Amino acid sequence: MNWANQPQTLIDDFRLLKNFHSILRHGGKILISIMPFSGLNKKTGLLDTYKYVGTMDWTLLDPVFRDEAIALRENPLRWGKKKALRQIVSHFLGREKPKPLLNGAMDEHNPMTEEEMAEDAQRMMDGWAAEFGINDFDEPLSEVNRQGREIRINVLKELIDFSTERGYEPIVVILPVAKQLANLFSEAFREKYIYSFLRSVEPEVRTLDYLHDETFQDPALYFNSFCLNKRGREMFSTDVCSRIVQ
Repeated sequence: MNWANQPQTLIDDFRLLKNFHSILRHGGKILISIMPFSGLNKKTGLLDTYKYVGTMDWTLLDPVFRDEAIALRENPLRWGKKKALRQIVSHFLGREKPKPLLNGAMDEHNPMTEEEMAEDAQRMMDGWAAEFGINDFDEPLSEVNRQGREIRINVLKELIDFSTERGYEPIVVILPVAKQLANLFSEAFREKYIYSFLRSVEPEVRTLDYLHDETFQDPALYFNSFCLNKRGREMFSTDVCSRIVQ
């Protein structure tokens, strides 16, 4: 739903929709991006709230971190005076180095070799396993993840209801990944973490499933195993736009 931002939770997707939906006309399309673990709840922190300060109405910010995030935006020195002063001095001395945007996000080619892509795909899986406390992707969901699943089911249902009640059309878009990562998603994995989650949400809505689309598994369209590069994003966005108007 928010392909121009860094990855975020369905909860933040919903908050952004509440904040900006008024710019849509009746019948507008709401694209709900689904990634491999969108169906599991994850802990968020101060930085997740901070990036929306000034963009989102303050009443929609996570109340747990809202006050601290606003205070940090108003006074960035609270992050750490020494670090902030070093950055200011570097800026005025012309020594400030621009940070690459997601290390290749704006490239039109894939900087990785086949071997590097395979290694990156395994790193992604290992990272998700650690993030969600998963020892074996073939095992049943843990109690914590079952509870998280229920939270996400309710959030997605509320998001869909919010959209339809206001005359918008919600459309689920299951995002593609490079073939090296897709090859690590067994059919059992896809069923457990993606498809069973979506089937649990009523009412069912139109779904565009790109996870099995080999066209968008082409490594040339990515800058790592998970994220499309500039050319890949342009192709993908064009394809989605053409399909949602059919």
